[in-house]
Amino acid sequence: MRDETGLTRREQARLVKKAMRGEITKLANYLVTDPLYLEDVQKRLRAGQLNPLLQQMLWAYAFGKPKEQLEIREAKVVKIIHEFAESPKVIEGEVVAKSNE
Repeated sequence: MRDETGLTRREQARLVKKAMRGEITKLANYLVTDPLYLEDVQKRLRAGQLNPLLQQMLWAYAFGKPKEQLEIREAKVVKIIHEFAESPKVIEGEVVAKSNE
């Protein structure tokens, strides 16, 4: 159903969202370039009170985001051998200590 502008409700919603997105972007740009905000961020960073996610983003923008995938070139089989010199003492199903007697 169209209104007096000739737009459907869905089309109106899209236009409103697009306009809001533009306004939000302008507001965000204004806020993050505000000298008082930048000074506050620097103070919190130096005091160790900056949100860890914001701090992580700053490092990523400054030096690049680290790789998130690992490369495994050659898998090696490792055999773990654990031997006691003597049997450990067992009390109520728990290992307490090696017997030194």
